[in-house]
Amino acid sequence: MRGACGVGRGAGKIRAGGFSTSDDTWLPVNENYPFLNVELQREDPESHLNVYKILVALRSTNAHLYGELDFPNAVNTEDIFVFTRMYPVEGEDAYIIVVNFGEDRQVLNLNSIQNLGGSGVVLARSGHETEPGTEHGSTVDFNAVPIGSKVGLVISSPFLVET
Repeated sequence: MRGACGVGRGAGKIRAGGFSTSDDTWLPVNENYPFLNVELQREDPESHLNVYKILVALRSTNAHLYGELDFPNAVNTEDIFVFTRMYPVEGEDAYIIVVNFGEDRQVLNLNSIQNLGGSGVVLARSGHETEPGTEHGSTVDFNAVPIGSKVGLVISSPFLVET
């Protein structure tokens, strides 16, 4: 027997999520299809669909394909997990991934991560974070990066060669 968890995400707010024109479908259509569907997720830059698309696109960057992976000890704590992907060429984008597993909001200083400028751009955030200044596309100052509880951020910053 197949449960509702095996049913695809509805395509829109139309009857049966766009899977059928019939009122009686072979597999059940989740009752949440009018407010949780692909059409609405396409419009929301922080939806699971769009965050996933951003993460998939990052897999083809030089930083991911050829870059170095680092776990900066000065930033990581019991509740905070940070890692970076950097392709060590001047001007290439470096990526900082920050996850707060804790119950409390944190403000992080990411300046101890080498080869970055003083700020970065938020490419993605999870958990429908409501922290102002961490929206998709906003610039964050590495002196004070706010991150809410149970939230992840992907931040981009140009790689800088140290002199």
